[in-house]
Amino acid sequence: MQDSPLSPSLYNIATDHILHELISEELAEEYGFKLVPGLPNVTVLSFADDMVIVGKDSEAAKHIAEIATRRLHEIGLEINVKKSKCISIVNGKLNTSSIYLDSTTEVPALDINETVKYLGLTYNDETVLDSARTMEALRSQLERLTTSPLLQHYQKYVVSSFICPKLVYPFQTTPPDKLPVKFLKDVDLLIKSSIKDILQLPGDIPDNMLYSDKKFKGLGIFCLLATRQLLHEVEYV
Repeated sequence: MQDSPLSPSLYNIATDHILHELISEELAEEYGFKLVPGLPNVTVLSFADDMVIVGKDSEAAKHIAEIATRRLHEIGLEINVKKSKCISIVNGKLNTSSIYLDSTTEVPALDINETVKYLGLTYNDETVLDSARTMEALRSQLERLTTSPLLQHYQKYVVSSFICPKLVYPFQTTPPDKLPVKFLKDVDLLIKSSIKDILQLPGDIPDNMLYSDKKFKGLGIFCLLATRQLLHEVEYV
């Protein structure tokens, strides 16, 4: 049932055995994609009811997808092909050949200059950032917050703890050369202006006061331009 708090747990219980089969050592070794040396090959990624099949080539991905489709059908679930896309990279370049799970079921390939959105990120042959859409969404959220008559000023101070963190993940996963400095400055300016409006601060207040850590009597506001390099220097252990 949609919106039922029990639904995610029920879905996980129902599909857990399928994921375990798809990441089995034998299947991963033969058909999976080697992402990190020393770790098992990747065959599937899953978040809620969104599933990504990963194969070393098109035939491998097709084989894994056929297993997933068959197992899902056994428990009364179907893959929505209309909402599915194939992203095929051959020798570092986007391949526009679709994958057929059977004689009639086509998973269309992502075309050149076409983009697809998955879990908050936009892809073509690499992760890309839709600057205009990101800015518009941020502006809309901040405007609704600052103009809301239902909250007191101190209650509106959730920009750094709620709105800004939404920017970190898409920015972190976007190549650095796809994050124009002007765009980052515009985002920071929009956030600063909103904070000043919420807290009724003068327009000429020093930026250091806004960005300094709270333990230094600052506001600890998120500064995207200053953290641009940090976002791409995180080491995963």
